[in-house]
Amino acid sequence: MIIREMHVDLSEVQDPNFTDVPKGFSGYKEIAKAKELEIIDGVGGGKFAPKASLTRAQMAKILSEAYDLEGQDDITFTDVKDSHWAKAYISALASNRITIGYPDGTFRPKKNITRQEFSAFLARHLNEAFVPHEYGNKLSNIINSGNFAKSGDWVYFGDAGIWKVSENERYVNRVASDQENNVAFLNVIGDWIYYSNAQDNLSIYKIKKDGSGRQKLVNAPAMYLHVVDDWMYYTNPEKEAIYKAKTDGSQLVKITETSSPFTSAVHQGWVYYVDSKSGGFYRIKTDGIQKMKLTSDMVTYYAVYEGEMYYVNEFDQNHLYKMNLDGSQQEKVLDKSMIGFNISDERVYYISRENGSLNMYSLDGTVHEELDANGYGGSVMIHGDWLYYSMYTEDGTYQWYKIRKNGDDRHQFPVTISFSEVEKATK
Repeated sequence: MIIREMHVDLSEVQDPNFTDVPKGFSGYKEIAKAKELEIIDGVGGGKFAPKASLTRAQMAKILSEAYDLEGQDDITFTDVKDSHWAKAYISALASNRITIGYPDGTFRPKKNITRQEFSAFLARHLNEAFVPHEYGNKLSNIINSGNFAKSGDWVYFGDAGIWKVSENERYVNRVASDQENNVAFLNVIGDWIYYSNAQDNLSIYKIKKDGSGRQKLVNAPAMYLHVVDDWMYYTNPEKEAIYKAKTDGSQLVKITETSSPFTSAVHQGWVYYVDSKSGGFYRIKTDGIQKMKLTSDMVTYYAVYEGEMYYVNEFDQNHLYKMNLDGSQQEKVLDKSMIGFNISDERVYYISRENGSLNMYSLDGTVHEELDANGYGGSVMIHGDWLYYSMYTEDGTYQWYKIRKNGDDRHQFPVTISFSEVEKATK
């Protein structure tokens, strides 16, 4: 496929000297040319193994060598250590947005690649239209207030100040002071953290991961801030409209009007939003065209999972519904009254509207488990194997917790420890 795309001359090729690829073998010329161009070098022992499977790590090397891809070594996947032989090649693919890995933060280098996957990776290099979008936070996390965002080995946390915590919780660092930042709708892309600052009328700020370079980008209240590639999307409750702007604060554009302060979020080139004035749940292209009404139901929380839109329907006792992304084939999923919810691994994680507990329910309805009955919860965010959620206490305050998806290892989030403890933990 690569040799054909390059349109190289195959009339004369050098013998690759692979003992298992004789002249006259199907694909001999392509294999020989790939060896000549140093795209491949075989599997050792003078063999090419033409009938063997190709792993994702091997694919990363082949594409990187074929197209001279370069990238950042600090782009990490949880299952690709610095010592991995394909680390630089995998980082090159990630830097060029040819791969974004799996939702759990893995790359799975040993997994055999399919013809479909290889086609997708090659197409992403050849055509910008096929490149996957880079999101600063998950749509469903943003709808749940977006206080947690993952980047590399760190989970960034925003509330009273900005923090970062390693997933194993051995290292805790303060990124920015709570004296200047009261954070909501956190997004992390590249070296930058983007957020709405409640300390300053929810205006949009960005700050580098090391705490330097703090900048104010948009002087307006911004709710449901969603950063995708080099654009920021948000709802302005004062203007009752959805806007977008470049990540440097320039090119401010109104996408559409909507009643405030209802939710909005971006997925695959569409802005999904609630408009109570005109009634219903809508979507519109990020350039402001092709507005369409998806449902007349009163939607509160929503999430995209496996190509379908799941949502809480306030018109039906806050039960969970789903539909196609174009609004077709609407149906009820769960007869459970819920507040915030999120979906992962065929499981719905939600806060019960009846008693405020954190629960898990399988989408097929066969498994139900209460994960946390303490306090009264509000929102649920997911990163990797962990749920991040808030619980209100009797005195009216709230505290963030994390718990594994299976209900194990529940504990209070360490952001509440004193600064002296933070300094001790980081030494």
